[in-house]
Amino acid sequence: MAPKLKVLLVDDEVDILEILVFAFADAGFETVVASSPSAAIALLQTHVVDVILTDVAMPEGSGLDILAEVRRLGRPTPTFLMSGFVVLTREEAMARGAAGLFQKPFDTDAMIVKVLEACRAAPQAPT
Repeated sequence: MAPKLKVLLVDDEVDILEILVFAFADAGFETVVASSPSAAIALLQTHVVDVILTDVAMPEGSGLDILAEVRRLGRPTPTFLMSGFVVLTREEAMARGAAGLFQKPFDTDAMIVKVLEACRAAPQAPT
């Protein structure tokens, strides 16, 4: 049996995190959660994850901070941004290195398909 893919889910809204945890766990992912960019960045110091989904705008920072940290660490981790507001376009997100941008409210089934595609296409991170 292949190991589960590990997803880091980051959002300051507890309800969104619960929905994402349920959907990704149900799809067979191992989930790790953080409610702020600083907590996510701290987790990235000790955890290797296969994919990251992060809200863009949070009270204590931005999902773009997490994206920058992934790049600084030199990890090939696909990082998807989520936004309830039009703070940046999909093209702008991709230009900053994001694997994609999901607008809230999102379709979790479609999200999981896109995340799986990105995980299959990504180089494997060293453990």
